Amino acid sequence: MVSTSLIEAGVDIDFPMVYREIAGLDSVIQAAGRCNRDGKRKACDSKVFIYQLLEENGKSLKANNRQEIEITKIIEREYQDISSPEAIAAYFNKLHGIKGEALDSKGIITELDSGKFPFARVSKEFVMIEDVTKPILIPVEEEAKDIERRLRNGERSRGLLRRMGKYVVNVYEKDFEKLFNIYKVEKLDETVNVLIDLSIYDASKGLMIKNEDGEGLFT
Repeated sequence: MVSTSLIEAGVDIDFPMVYREIAGLDSVIQAAGRCNRDGKRKACDSKVFIYQLLEENGKSLKANNRQEIEITKIIEREYQDISSPEAIAAYFNKLHGIKGEALDSKGIITELDSGKFPFARVSKEFVMIEDVTKPILIPVEEEAKDIERRLRNGERSRGLLRRMGKYVVNVYEKDFEKLFNIYKVEKLDETVNVLIDLSIYDASKGLMIKNEDGEGLFT
């Protein structure tokens, strides 16, 4: 599967191997979490490769998250386990030192330094971009239609939800609300949503969302 970073937003899928372009440490760890997610394979058989794209002249491609990338490289050199609480805390501390209070509006860094909150709480609250995504099932293929039927009948088994993951598109919450308000999407429950207007989905382009100017945005 080839995906954008939206797959890092809590999608429950499992791969034997993951390739991820270098990014902020939080994004790298989120992507790595999709490798052997269910723990069915040996650690030595489950590998995550982090790569960096280069221009023809050998220089790194310009990126909007350049600071996050450079700090990630520093953490990689300084810590054997970059997913450890210590490494992650060091990453956010270094990033906070560069970006200041604009990065940590909730004051989580201060709490982290004082040891008042457990790491899971800090990891949940400290996000660089607070963009929540919503999954939408696209019932175009026959298997996806069968999944939709089972969901509408109330089935919520782990196996069914894993199957559903193959036919899900994740959209930002504000875009989801636009689609919901114009009756393009139906909410089956708090976590399951179904596209009911299949005319706005194209298999080669993705899901089309109208922006404020009426232009099509594909995701």
